[in-house]
Amino acid sequence: MKLEPQIFATFKEARKAMKSTSRAKNPDWYREANELDFQLHLLPVGDVLQCSLLERHTGEWKMELGTLELDASSSELSFFLETIRRDSLPKNARSLGVVLHLNREASVFEFSLPEEEKYEHPKQLRELIVEDPGFVLQDRTIDADKLQFRIYPTPGSHHAERVGSAIATNRAGEGLLERLRQIGNDANFPIRTLAISSPLLLLSRLPRTFGELQKPFCVMLRFDAFSFFGFYRADGELILLRSLKHPNFELPANLESILRTTAAAVELPEIELRVFDCRKEDKRPLEAHLRDLIYSFEFSVDSAPEGQGELPIELSVYRVDDDDTNLAYSGTETFGSVLEEKWHLQDFLPASQTELSTIPTQLDMKLLRWGRIAFRAGAAALLALGAFVAWSSFSKMSQEAWKHAEFRPVRSAQYALQLNNAKLLGGLLDERSNAWTNLELLARLFPTDQSVLCRDFDYSASAEKSYTGKAALVRNWKIAGVAKSEAYGLMESYESKQKVSEIFTEVYEATGNPLFNLESGSRSLTVNLELEQNSATDDSKPGQSAYPFRFNLSLTQRIESSDPLSLPLAKLK
Repeated sequence: MKLEPQIFATFKEARKAMKSTSRAKNPDWYREANELDFQLHLLPVGDVLQCSLLERHTGEWKMELGTLELDASSSELSFFLETIRRDSLPKNARSLGVVLHLNREASVFEFSLPEEEKYEHPKQLRELIVEDPGFVLQDRTIDADKLQFRIYPTPGSHHAERVGSAIATNRAGEGLLERLRQIGNDANFPIRTLAISSPLLLLSRLPRTFGELQKPFCVMLRFDAFSFFGFYRADGELILLRSLKHPNFELPANLESILRTTAAAVELPEIELRVFDCRKEDKRPLEAHLRDLIYSFEFSVDSAPEGQGELPIELSVYRVDDDDTNLAYSGTETFGSVLEEKWHLQDFLPASQTELSTIPTQLDMKLLRWGRIAFRAGAAALLALGAFVAWSSFSKMSQEAWKHAEFRPVRSAQYALQLNNAKLLGGLLDERSNAWTNLELLARLFPTDQSVLCRDFDYSASAEKSYTGKAALVRNWKIAGVAKSEAYGLMESYESKQKVSEIFTEVYEATGNPLFNLESGSRSLTVNLELEQNSATDDSKPGQSAYPFRFNLSLTQRIESSDPLSLPLAKLK
């Protein structure tokens, strides 16, 4: 078997990583950023990224960590991370998760796949939209090099074919996260990254914090450059997602009309509007602005669970417990299975395939580690065996019988005779004809679709007379039956010795029976096939006319007396 050069390259990289890095010992190299004990959260505020540190087990935040530029160089990032590790992380910290909150853009694309491409669950679209968003959205004009797409389920949708919505964001921050990961690789310190959509995070948790409502509702998230909407049924199931860009960073004058039209489209004649201000800088008061735009239905401007004045809204809901059954709508699919499958924590800016191809996987590391353990165990076993043999030999040679110099030819002859009988018996017990392997041959000769019907199968093995001490072994297979028209080509191919030889090789590889290995020059195969019209066909009987051909297949294999598996003729004494 020839191994591809790529396999050797992967093995070489894995061995190098195992020796020079902690990937084989530190599982944090392969954990998600949001699962690590210490997490650096990057929140875009204006033209910079505000940095906050979360200690996962205590839930405590450190907010005064400074800011980063989105296009910060590797040297600037290295200095920043060194400062954090020195001043903010404990000395035993073995990794850092970096979570980038994407709050500058989020566009919603509704889609409906063609009938022949229906998918019963959005899970099946999760990978497909990453690989080919143009196919999922039925729009080949989409520039996948500038936008990243993900799916978010809408379990309450009235349309069975609309299992979810596509969410798109730009790739700003992709280079920053790649540089951070590379710095971690160079420092042998795991830095795992995750870029999550702020709107999806907030919609997955905010409705659970203000209690169950008595009627359908809409959650509005007001960001600087856009607003994001989630429309829910009265039972809390998500029906529809929508985004609305802000010209000049202001809400549109026809906001009320847009909301009413959208609600009517999803058959919600009356809704309650719950609004959250997600802007990071002091702007025009949102509630006063909304009163100038909305007149005919109720709305309220809410705060984040821990108070928006203490933490930015994304950070305040980040620690909300998804498994807390005391929160509202815990029995719904929207706030049940959707959260369990972490749709709200999808990575919009993952490592590229080019980057991943240079990094050994966790399975690579485990295989190498197990291989080293197995090698060491084998070496120890060999060493122990050598020590046992040496001790046993010394013990035998120390016995009085070993020192006796008298030679006993009678006993020596007895031992030689016993040894000869053992060799003869071993030769007779060699594998030559296991019955089940012939059944394997029969199964591989004919298909299982009932296009061939075997009526007679006979197998025999015999030894030819010989005066050389070993006899040639002759094996015969005689198979008779009938065949349908669609199997005629298959049966006709058995006139070829080459075709039957290929099947013998398959049986040898499947069963390990060495007699089916025809590569030896001391083994030959003869094939004889009689294939003719089935004169016994009776069209008046059901099923008889289905087999218009009958056949007799005879196979003869000869194993010469020079072959290791020929029959020994010497008798036991």
